[in-house]
Amino acid sequence: MKSFILSRLFPYFLISLFPVASSAQFSDKTFDAAFRTLKDGTGKVDSLNKLCRKMDDDGKAIACEIKVMALAEKLTLPDGSQGYRKGIAQSLNNIGVAYYQLERGSQALEYHRRALKIREELLQQAVRSANPDDIATGKKDISGSRHATDSQHRHVQAIV
Repeated sequence: MKSFILSRLFPYFLISLFPVASSAQFSDKTFDAAFRTLKDGTGKVDSLNKLCRKMDDDGKAIACEIKVMALAEKLTLPDGSQGYRKGIAQSLNNIGVAYYQLERGSQALEYHRRALKIREELLQQAVRSANPDDIATGKKDISGSRHATDSQHRHVQAIV
């Protein structure tokens, strides 16, 4: 029970430190500690994606995101499917942002396009799965995916 509570609260604890600590104080050691400590799952991928975005060194952020993406690709979801595609798309997006910050536009564009492709597929999947019995959930999933897809389109256009 204690480990369950710690695994659920640790990501929030780490994220709560960010307003106090400057981005320069965030290091790959913090990421490594979170990577080792958090229980594998979609929550771990989401938390680590947020941590990577806070790194002050874009080169290290890219290395962290590659680790997170590998973890997301290995996950088996409750429905039996392989790979946490939302987490993969977020990692790809974050890598694109880091490359953009490093003024490597062509690489940034490549990663943003890959993220956009996954997000568009997730949006189409959400639209297909929406039915009258779970329309409330379907609308939420669709609107969230649509927002992410629209945001990704804007990012790609800014680079091009």
